[in-house]
Amino acid sequence: MLDRRFLGSAFVTVVVLGLYGAVVLGLAPKPDADLAETLKALVTLAAGYWIGSSSGSASKDPKQPEPTK
Repeated sequence: MLDRRFLGSAFVTVVVLGLYGAVVLGLAPKPDADLAETLKALVTLAAGYWIGSSSGSASKDPKQPEPTK
């Protein structure tokens, strides 16, 4: 069974990308400037969540030995 947090994250991502797609395709009315910027930020955050963060990427890198003094 899938993790509940995964399903929640996937649902929010689908909603955000669906709203963005509807605006881009002209299916939804064009939002004012402030709401458009908020929607762009949400899409960026959703993509960043699934692609990964720099700290998440850093934890995947092999550990480097400590330098000797």
